[in-house]
Amino acid sequence: MAANRPETTTRARAFMTSTVVDLAQYARNLRLMLNDKSKPLAARGIKAFNSGQDAPSFELRSPSKPGGLDEMAEGARELETLETCLRRLSKGLSHFNRVIGERNSKAVADRSAKSCDALLAMALLGNLANQLASVTTMRVCNAKVAGPLAQLEEETAASAKNVGRGVQTPVDAPTE
Repeated sequence: MAANRPETTTRARAFMTSTVVDLAQYARNLRLMLNDKSKPLAARGIKAFNSGQDAPSFELRSPSKPGGLDEMAEGARELETLETCLRRLSKGLSHFNRVIGERNSKAVADRSAKSCDALLAMALLGNLANQLASVTTMRVCNAKVAGPLAQLEEETAASAKNVGRGVQTPVDAPTE
């Protein structure tokens, strides 16, 4: 698992770097496009809006001034051009968002799969460690407790056999 960390970190850095580069490039392009086009687009939009506001109302049957219909037609053409430019800008933004979303989805799926593998490995290693601890505990208990108790039982049985015969047992032996 530890050997996997540098690889994962490298891949994450590469993903983030490519995303940042894409963002920087997109921001640069967007800034250039907005600087070059936003002021003229805004001016065109304001001009078209004002021509629509200044135009006589057909509903009120206002008399039109000379050239009024031409101004309205020019405003409508300007709005059509403006709408085309704004749609292109909107498509660019949508495309960029979709690309970033797809990359993030792939990264999430990759990380999710790796985390499932890591959890499974941790569960298996935990189970193995638990079994090893149980085996070790049983061996220690046998060596430290059961072994001496069995030896004591044998000595007690031998001592009980020799009690009536006058044989000295380790328990009866004189101490110096």
